[in-house]
Amino acid sequence: MVNKALRVQDIETLYKLRTFIRDLHSQITEYYKIQNLERAEIRCLYRGQGMLKSEFNKIKSNIGGLLSVTNFLSTSANPGVALAFAGESNEELIAIVFEIQIHRMTLMNSPFACIENLSHFGEAEREWLFSMGSVFRILHIDRCEEGKYYKVHLTLSNEQDEELNKLARLIEPKLQIPNPIAVFGILLLEMGKNEIASKFYERALQFDVEPWMRSSLLINLAESYMNMQQFDKALVCLHQSLTIKLQFVASDNWSLSTIYNNLGSVYGSLGESETALAYYEKALEIDLKSQNPDYKNIATQMLNLGSAYFKADQMKNSKDHYQRALSIMLEHLPSNHPNIAVVYNSLSTLYYAENNFEESLSMSRKSLDIRLASLSENHPSIAESYINIAITLMELAEEPEEILENYQKAITIACNAFGKNHPTTERYQRLMDNLVEALASNDPVEHETRTETTLVEIDR
Repeated sequence: MVNKALRVQDIETLYKLRTFIRDLHSQITEYYKIQNLERAEIRCLYRGQGMLKSEFNKIKSNIGGLLSVTNFLSTSANPGVALAFAGESNEELIAIVFEIQIHRMTLMNSPFACIENLSHFGEAEREWLFSMGSVFRILHIDRCEEGKYYKVHLTLSNEQDEELNKLARLIEPKLQIPNPIAVFGILLLEMGKNEIASKFYERALQFDVEPWMRSSLLINLAESYMNMQQFDKALVCLHQSLTIKLQFVASDNWSLSTIYNNLGSVYGSLGESETALAYYEKALEIDLKSQNPDYKNIATQMLNLGSAYFKADQMKNSKDHYQRALSIMLEHLPSNHPNIAVVYNSLSTLYYAENNFEESLSMSRKSLDIRLASLSENHPSIAESYINIAITLMELAEEPEEILENYQKAITIACNAFGKNHPTTERYQRLMDNLVEALASNDPVEHETRTETTLVEIDR
C-alpha cells in the first residue's frame, strides 16, 4: 500500500500513513548504521520485475546517468529470487533484473539494510530494503537468454543533480514553519496538487492559529484556488489575509508585497487590467525599496506586469517587462527553475500573438525542457507546454504525427492530474479530436486561441 501510494502520489493515503513511513525510514537508517560497521566487501544485490517498455526505454537512453527511486525498494542477495520475480518478457512488459553494486567506501545518502531476520520470507529471500529516494548510476544493460530478460547494471550512488539541489535549497525555506498541515500543503502546491492542497489549508484554518499564520494560510489557500481558476474564492482569501496583516504592519511593509502581487494576478484573470496593474506596481514599489532586495520577487513583479500589459494589448511594454524578468531570473535563479519556464511560456504566447510562430515554438520548447527537468511528471504545467507546442505546430503546418503526439502527452498528464471529465482534460481531448476529424475529411483545422499563464509567486 505504501509503495503504491508513493508511486502514484496518492496524497491522502500518504498523509494517513505518514507516521508509519517516518518510522520505517528511521528503522532502516538505524539498521544501516549498525550493519555498515560490520561489512567491508563489495556487495551485489538484485531486484527482478516486469517493466513497461516506455519506462525501460527511458533507462536505455540514459546509460551513464542517474536513476532515482521514489519508493521503498525491496532487493535480494539471491539472484535466483530476482530472476523468479522478473519472469519473462511479453508484449506489454520487459523482464528486468537489476544488479546493484554497493561499495562500502563512504556512507550513503540513502540508507539500506538487510531485513531477512524481520522479513516474512526469512532467509529464503535474503531481503535487503532501500529507503525512499535512493539514487543509482546506470552502468550498462545486457540482453540475456535471447531477450527473455534484460540485466540492468547499477551502482549505488551518492551523486545528485546539482540543479535539482539548487531548487531544493530554494524550496526548503518555505517549509520552515511550525505547522505540519501547512508544510504538507506547500509540498502539494509544488507538485501541482491544488485541489488536495486546498482541502489541507481549509482544514488548517479550522484550528485556532496565530494571526500571522492565519494570514499565510489564507495566501496559500488563495494560490490553490487561483490555480483551479476559482478566482472569487481566491479574492476573498487574499483580502482577508491583507486585513489581518494591516492590523500589525504599515501599508508599504515588505511582507505585503506577495499579497499585492497575488491580488494583481486575480484581478488580471478577472479582466480588471487597471486594478491588476495598480496592485502589481504597488508590489514592485515595495520590493524595490527594500534594503535587501529579493530579486526573485522583483522578477515576479516584472513578469506579472508584462502579463497585465499583454492583456491590455500593450505589446512593447509587455515584451520589455518579460525580458527584464528573464534577465533577472537567469542571473539569480538555477537555470531549471520553474519560474524561468513561465517567462519563456509568456514570451511564447506574445510571439504567437504577433504571428512570429518560429520564435513562439522556440520559447515553448525551452519552457517544456525546464518543466520536464524540475516538475513532477504529471504536473499540469507540462501538459500546458505540450498543448502550446501542438497549437503552434499547427500554425507552422508541421506533420500531423508530431502535433498528435503532443496532444496525446498533454491529455495523458491532464487525466492523471485532473481526471478524465475535468474541463481542462476535455478541452485537450476536443482539440485532438478536431484535428483527427479534419485530417480524415481533409477539412481545415479550427485553431485554438492560446492563453497566457500568469505567474503567482507565494511567500509561504
